Amino acid sequence: MGTFEHQEDGYEQGVEVKAAGAAGFTAQFSTGTKGCGGEVTMKGRPTGPDTIVFRKTDGGQTCRITARYASDFRSVVLEEQGCTMWHGASCEFQGTLKRTGR
Repeated sequence: MGTFEHQEDGYEQGVEVKAAGAAGFTAQFSTGTKGCGGEVTMKGRPTGPDTIVFRKTDGGQTCRITARYASDFRSVVLEEQGCTMWHGASCEFQGTLKRTGR
């Protein structure tokens, strides 16, 4: 599904989404800024024509990231819930990212 990034004032976010067979996807999310950073690889399932929900559970904590794609698939809006364990308190896997690759 592509590679998407956002960079602004030393804050970087990225995601690479790939098809994983049987109508599923895998994604590697990354984020970083001074004093904060992280990444997580997750499996996801589509919940609509332009939405994929990714989940990962570790140590009893579940990270959920909803990816909503623009109709032209040139950008994606990420919304996360419960992912602090994977990136820390000062950054997030959330916001609007622009397509940078296939």
